[in-house]
Amino acid sequence: TKLIHPEDKDIVKKGTNDVINNPGKVIDINYRFLKADGTIIYVHSKGEAVCDKRGTPVRIIGVIQDITERFVADQELKREILVREQAEFNAVKSERNVRLLLANREYVREEEQKRIAGEIHDELGSLLTKHFMDISWMQEHPPQSEEELEEKLAEMSSFLYHILGTVRNVASSLRPRILDECGLTAALEGLVLEINQQGNILCSWLETPVEIELDELHRTTLFRICQEAFTNIVRHSGAKQVNISFRLEESMVILEVFDDGIGIGFDEIKNQDSFGIYGMQERALKIGGQFGLERREEGGTRLWVHVPLLNNEIG
Repeated sequence: TKLIHPEDKDIVKKGTNDVINNPGKVIDINYRFLKADGTIIYVHSKGEAVCDKRGTPVRIIGVIQDITERFVADQELKREILVREQAEFNAVKSERNVRLLLANREYVREEEQKRIAGEIHDELGSLLTKHFMDISWMQEHPPQSEEELEEKLAEMSSFLYHILGTVRNVASSLRPRILDECGLTAALEGLVLEINQQGNILCSWLETPVEIELDELHRTTLFRICQEAFTNIVRHSGAKQVNISFRLEESMVILEVFDDGIGIGFDEIKNQDSFGIYGMQERALKIGGQFGLERREEGGTRLWVHVPLLNNEIG
């Protein structure tokens, strides 16, 4: 026993009425039959009305063909085409994202170079100019007493210390020396201290930080991710409290950053045009890690990075 599928009854009824009311017209439709055991088969129906001598339709003749196998094959082909098109689209989109990310990194690098050049020119340049002027003045006006000489030398020494501090700041902005000399945990503590010194956000550790021995690539990558996270929090989150966790759990390095700000939106998490997020994700992937962002139920955002630690990655 076969029954017309409930969802297709209107299609069959309309087609049947159409050929009855329009003698000579052919019905040509696809619909589904529902068998007694619940199995669905797909059929193609083609037919026309047979009229008596007065032109009145008396019956419909035609054929019904089981097209289930062909229909299923067509649907599978459509799915394969859709999957292939989606894969091609994702590949193009990924390539576009890579190009945009590289372009953005180039822009950021140029801006950083401009900032450093400005700092060297404005502050370091003015200090060195002042120092050379003091030396020239002393050459033209030698101090008349030992006390005057000591006073002038003390002033010049103070300027030299200022110059040295400026040089260290510029070098640190390029790559924190502490990252190579003292390790990643010490460098992260430096970031925490830097945020606290700004005075607007209180940053603290969730647990006592311990040093995890890592190679240079892992140290640098995790440091840059945390640095970017802190930069985004300061600029966009409106947070008052930030907590950081850096620990090792069963050969898995875990870095987490929590804030109590406005919280990141779902669209922002999925937006791959957000270079900060996309860049952190790419950094994590390059060292075989996983990166995630999520909105916290209690408010704010949680950022996490999980990196499996292999023997050859231990510093």
